[in-house]
Amino acid sequence: MMALKQQLIVYSGGVKIVDYPSVVIRENILVKPLYVYIGELEQNILEGKIPVLKPIVLGSSGVVKVIEVFNNHTELTGKTYAVTPLGEKGVLGLDEDGILASYKSIHFSYIDDEIVNPSPLDAIRPLIKHASGLTYYASEPILIEGCGIIGLITGLILRRIGIEPVFYCIESRRRIQVHGFNAISNLGDLNRKWNTVILTSTSIASKHRIVSELDFNRLVISRLSLTTWIPIKNSLSRTEVIVVDKGISPEKDHVVHVFNEIGKRIKIHNINSLENVIGLLPPRSLGTILAFTREL
Repeated sequence: MMALKQQLIVYSGGVKIVDYPSVVIRENILVKPLYVYIGELEQNILEGKIPVLKPIVLGSSGVVKVIEVFNNHTELTGKTYAVTPLGEKGVLGLDEDGILASYKSIHFSYIDDEIVNPSPLDAIRPLIKHASGLTYYASEPILIEGCGIIGLITGLILRRIGIEPVFYCIESRRRIQVHGFNAISNLGDLNRKWNTVILTSTSIASKHRIVSELDFNRLVISRLSLTTWIPIKNSLSRTEVIVVDKGISPEKDHVVHVFNEIGKRIKIHNINSLENVIGLLPPRSLGTILAFTREL
């Protein structure tokens, strides 16, 4: 392998840039990030809403070019792939080092679909795939808890197939309302009975209110909501609980629809130095896509 310098953006109570004279290999696939999406997860980490127990390289979703492979998956070399935040070692950029770096080695389980002729918005393809998995298990009437990008994409895909969900948001209702969805922040204004409730936010308070106060037949939980417990009540014994991991491949027109709906609301920044990233943290609104130059 050729000698490559490596820079990483690391969070450990604050953000700093770490330099290595050569690439440190800890996992079996060495990649060069092309596009990295930073959004709700990174915002919550940087604002202290999600505890981080060790120094962590940020960057949970994106598009990378595979530089070298150190196992049996040599067929990946030289190709471009989406990177999913959901893999065997936990959530990328939280439990496992992310891809906000000049070069990065990652575990094979975070390599997702191959991308031909990638564009910046392809950095959120894994989130669309995840949201497609959430919609697969949903039937009307549907309540989506959370107004982040996962909840929004889930609602957009449901609308595309002719289902109009209702949202419960304790914050950021505006993100949803600009797309014409009914977003409610007062629990008392919600119907008490739902066929499907989908948990998408990382807010413990929001999820607790929904699960403990409402009745529903099916509870669909996004793994990206970092939900580790749900309150137990008598009616829960009759409830089906489903946790969605990577999701399912979305229909092509669903991807185009999501890109068209939210593409202009996600800022894209060309990055020729990792120092340029510091001023963009924490991300706001629906997040930011960092487009790395080839020389980085």
